Amino acid sequence: MEQTFRAAEGVLLVEGRVLRHLIKAHRHVKGLGLGVPHVHCYAMPRDALLRLASPEDLDPNVRNHLTRATDLRSVILVAKLSQADVSRLPPEEVTNKLWRAAFHARIHVEIEQRMDSGALLEATLRERIDRIGQTEFDEVREILRQDDLLLPPGGDREAYAEFLRSGTWPDKTMFILEIRRAETNVSINNGGHTQGDVALIEAAVKDTTRFASTGGWGYFDFGGRDRLAESAAPLPSTARCYACHSSHTAVDNTFVQFYPELFAVAKAKGTVKATYDPNRKP
Repeated sequence: MEQTFRAAEGVLLVEGRVLRHLIKAHRHVKGLGLGVPHVHCYAMPRDALLRLASPEDLDPNVRNHLTRATDLRSVILVAKLSQADVSRLPPEEVTNKLWRAAFHARIHVEIEQRMDSGALLEATLRERIDRIGQTEFDEVREILRQDDLLLPPGGDREAYAEFLRSGTWPDKTMFILEIRRAETNVSINNGGHTQGDVALIEAAVKDTTRFASTGGWGYFDFGGRDRLAESAAPLPSTARCYACHSSHTAVDNTFVQFYPELFAVAKAKGTVKATYDPNRKP
């Protein structure tokens, strides 16, 4: 069984079946089959890996090395690419894919360590999610779950760690824009505006295959309160929303510039569009 262990980085390259088995054992995932989340990479404590890995899971030389590496807290497990992928991709792309997976898992390790040490408190996490918006965050969580990227128990902690990894929206992201009329002098409110009746419902869907000709995004209009449709076809590519989202958005055809918490993540991850100009006006 050929396994590659990079001691300096604490990264171990394993077969996909081995990684699935270890994730199921460590996260107590029940049931049979291949339905295991996060199967491309995973980080787990060294002691847990040595305890849970069967003799068939770990090469004896790798096990001996891990046993001696007592200063190594976590091991990053990365699934090998299929032979078809290795044959199809240039060697440098194979290397890049594996190191991106290792970096992905490293983000999880750092966030978990920060939370366990008290550097990132649950209250701070809650505040950051509130800035994003609970509805928006729940949508991100559901997309991550559908894409098998959300580790058990699938709470805010796991979803936040996964979102921070990329700084962009995964394929199949869906945003619903509910536009409501503004009302004044409602209840005890004397100086501001509150939400009224629904005026329009619109949607944006990221599907890089279906909407390849329009930058990977499609836009939908479900009408308003008096004519709300149960379903809608994508708007034609000539609709003004396509040009606006293409020209004026900061990240991935979305107006992340209006959400400080998201914008900070995008800046840190380098996913702000090169064409974005904060001074541009429509």
